[in-house]
Amino acid sequence: STEPAYVLMNSGGRAVWDGDESAQTTIRFLYQVEEGDKTPALDVLNATALRGNIRRYATPEPITAANLTLPICGETSSISDTSERVKIDTTAPYISSLFALKRPSTYVAGETIYIV
Repeated sequence: STEPAYVLMNSGGRAVWDGDESAQTTIRFLYQVEEGDKTPALDVLNATALRGNIRRYATPEPITAANLTLPICGETSSISDTSERVKIDTTAPYISSLFALKRPSTYVAGETIYIV
């Protein structure tokens, strides 16, 4: 495959390889939040979510296929296995309740309307 490497994410989106071919042990992926993406803890979709053109670089040994298995959501070394989880929610905000604190509910400049 000639498609650049990417990882399917549990949010509905995907993270794309940053293109740094000098990386020896760590490759980086960039995730761009798009409309419709949503998850309480960003992580890979599953253990086989790494796709595209994956190559192994700079080794004196013969080139062998890289292990492309990823840690699944919540496991040790997974993206969501940290104290700082990344929540993605592109749901448009909405007003669930609106109430007036005075009657007849006519407000003038400088007054506050409380929205819950």
